[in-house]
Amino acid sequence: MTSHHNPDGDAIGSIFALSIILRETGKTAIPMVPNDYPEFLKWIPGVDQMMIYEENPVAAAKALISADLIFCLDYNAIHRTGKMQDAIQQSTAPKILIDHHLEPILSDFGLYYSEIETSSTSELLFRLIEKCGWIHLIDQDAATGLYVGIMTDTGSFSYSCDYPETFEITSALSIQESVRATSTAWYMTQILRAGLGFWVLP
Repeated sequence: MTSHHNPDGDAIGSIFALSIILRETGKTAIPMVPNDYPEFLKWIPGVDQMMIYEENPVAAAKALISADLIFCLDYNAIHRTGKMQDAIQQSTAPKILIDHHLEPILSDFGLYYSEIETSSTSELLFRLIEKCGWIHLIDQDAATGLYVGIMTDTGSFSYSCDYPETFEITSALSIQESVRATSTAWYMTQILRAGLGFWVLP
């Protein structure tokens, strides 16, 4: 599982959640980001297990080149992966895009699930998990990752959430395995308000 350079909450949440799901199916799954992720996302349980390409490029490149599949989450072109780009392109593994950004370069990928009228990659990933019949594999940590992704790319539901399905999926996640919805929503709201110079007590 790979994300774009300077990964945000949607990138981190989606690759982390997918890695959990795939491991539950018996697969070896390595979530990987090009560079370190923001400090405010490091509270997410288990996120410290992600491989950071810039910190160990030799091992990370070896993992990419030897992979059977490379999932490309939350970016629409391989060049957006920064220093990981060469290793991804050198790999003969099929590259599977799951993304919601405009103007994807589809020739970069072997398979793609691209929907631009969607709040986030995390929402798209939930739909894919549902279609695969894997909803029961979403544990609390995976649900939290997906919830963080949707919260991030909608600005705590202040934009990019014009369709009922976004709220239906968020509701399903808040029920699934008792996702840390309250703490996630509060924490992400503080990040968005930090630029205004004040914090809101729960």
